[in-house]
Amino acid sequence: MDEKLNSKNPFATPGPEPDHSKPAPDDWLARLLPDAKATFRRWESWRLIYCAVCILATFGFLLLFDKFPATLFPDPPPAQRLNSWIEFVVAGIIANIFFFAGPVVDTYVSWLGLKTRWVGIGLLVLGTAFTVFAAFLAISGFLN
Repeated sequence: MDEKLNSKNPFATPGPEPDHSKPAPDDWLARLLPDAKATFRRWESWRLIYCAVCILATFGFLLLFDKFPATLFPDPPPAQRLNSWIEFVVAGIIANIFFFAGPVVDTYVSWLGLKTRWVGIGLLVLGTAFTVFAAFLAISGFLN
C-alpha cells in the first residue's frame, strides 16, 4: 500500500516549468553567440574601410602598370569591355570572401579566451595587406 501512496499522481498539478531562457552550463554555442554577434557587427563597420583601401589600391596598381584606361574602358569589341567589368566584379566578390575570414578568426580567438579589440584590428590590417598584395600580383601580371 505504501507503494501506491509514494507513486506520482498522474492527475496532480505539474510543478514549476524549467527556465529555458538561460543556457545550460554545457551549451557552448549559446554562450558563444552573443560574442560572435558583437564581433561580426564590429567587423561590418570596418568593411567600408577595407573596401575603400582595396579599391584605391586596385586603381593605383592599374595606373602604376599603365593598364587603367585599357582595362576599364577598352575600345570595342563590347565583349571585351564586358569581360573587364566581370573580372572586377569577381575580384570584388573574392575580396569580400577574404574579408569574411576576419570575423570568423576573431570569433574563434575570442572563444579561446583572448577577448581584445586589438586582435580584430590586427587581423583587419593583415587581411587588408594580403588582399592588396593579391591585387598587386593579379594586376602586375605575375600570376599569368
